[in-house]
Amino acid sequence: MREIGLTPAKSVERLRLDAARAMLESGAASIQDVARKTGFGDSERMRRAFIRFYGAPPALLRGPCGALDLSGDAALHGRLKKRRSEASLAKRKEEQKTIFITGAGSGIGRATALLFAERGWFVGAFDVDAEGLEQTAALLPEGRRLSSVFDVRDRAGWTRAVRNFGEATGGLMHVLFNNAGVARGGWFEDIAPDDADLIVDVNIKGVINGCYAALPLLREATGGAHRECRFGRGRLRHAAHGGVFRDQARGARID
Repeated sequence: MREIGLTPAKSVERLRLDAARAMLESGAASIQDVARKTGFGDSERMRRAFIRFYGAPPALLRGPCGALDLSGDAALHGRLKKRRSEASLAKRKEEQKTIFITGAGSGIGRATALLFAERGWFVGAFDVDAEGLEQTAALLPEGRRLSSVFDVRDRAGWTRAVRNFGEATGGLMHVLFNNAGVARGGWFEDIAPDDADLIVDVNIKGVINGCYAALPLLREATGGAHRECRFGRGRLRHAAHGGVFRDQARGARID
C-alpha cells in the first residue's frame, strides 16, 4: 500500500469510492443502496467521502439521471479539481437552504421567490417568460439567486436547469416548487384541442418532468429522510422531512 502512497484504510476507502462511483454512474441503484452495498454503511458517510475525494456529493456523479455527464477519469478530475478549491464556499452553501421555483416570472412564483429570499434561502428562479423572470431576478439578493429561462415541457431544459442549480448550491435542493402552469377557462366544448394539449403538457407532464429531474438533488438534501412522490388533489407532489409542502390552493409554509 505504501508504494502507491496510501494507508491501508485510505486504500480500502478508495476501492469503495471506485465501486460506488461505478454503481452511481450506471444508475442501477439508489444512493442509499450504493452506500450499503459498497461498505459505507449509510449515505451520509459516503457523501462525506465523495466530497473529500471528488469534491462533489454522490448526486452530482450519477449517470443519465444525474447532474453531471462526464466520461473518463481525466475529465472527471479536471472538472472536480475546481470544486475542491472552493471547499469553504461549498460548505457555506450546504448549510444554506435552497429552493427551485418554476413559474417565477410573475404571480405566485414571484411572491414565493421573494418570501424565501427574505428568509435567507438561495432561490433558483425559472420561467418561460424572459421579461418577467428578469424583473423577478432584479428583486432577489446578489449571491443568493440563480435564474434562467426554460420551458417545463422540455426535459432537456429541466436537465440543464437542475444541473446549473446543483452546481450553484453544492448539489443540494431542499425544495422543488413545481409552480409553472397555464389556465384556460370555459366549457369543455369551447376549449380548443391545442389548448387542451397545452394544459396537459404544462400542468401535468411539466410537473412530472420536474420531479424526475430534481429527485437526485432532493434526496441529497434530505440526507436519506423519508420522501414520497405522489398524485394528490390533481397535482404531483414531492414530500420530504424539513421541506415545504402544501398544494398551491392551500398556500405554503417554511420549516
